[in-house]
Amino acid sequence: SSGTPASSVFASTFTGVNTVLTGTANAVTFNGNVSGATGVFTGNVDATNFNGDVSGATGTFTGNVDATYFNGVATSAQFADLAEIYLSEADWAPGTVVKIGGEYEVTITTEHADIDVFGVVSTNPAYLMNSEADGVPVALAGRVPVRVIGPVAKGQRLTSSGVAGFACAADDETPLQAIIGRSLESIDSTDETTIEAVIGVK
Repeated sequence: SSGTPASSVFASTFTGVNTVLTGTANAVTFNGNVSGATGVFTGNVDATNFNGDVSGATGTFTGNVDATYFNGVATSAQFADLAEIYLSEADWAPGTVVKIGGEYEVTITTEHADIDVFGVVSTNPAYLMNSEADGVPVALAGRVPVRVIGPVAKGQRLTSSGVAGFACAADDETPLQAIIGRSLESIDSTDETTIEAVIGVK
């Protein structure tokens, strides 16, 4: 239960509990629990099924976890938005405002208060759906950097601007369907810049 391999471990079934793996663990099924002080993975864990528990203070993965199924509990994420891949005619820069339409699924916005506005190209999504698909990651909810043209007040609602791919502050005449989120920052200038905003709220 405390063996330390000097190289790779290859097994059909791995049931160790407090083993320190510093190489690569390749197993069809991994049923070990990572809950003790020595349950530390510093290499890669590749398995068809991963059913182990990561619950200890030092039960930490510093490499990659690749599995067909991962049964566990996620308590936190480094980044803040939920995104999904959508087909687009171009690889738009992070923060770009997009809408449904164009030749594929989404395209860049070009009109002020476009009611077809859909979301913002994500910079670092916390959760990415359809991650293996082709296209751009569009943030559908959460905090993301957004390309805007000011001025914008903190808490103000955002809509698409007349400048391609940029948002701007919405006003009382802006249709609800054209709102993409709310600003978390204030900018006084009329320059093109990037601010933090919450997407998916009205």
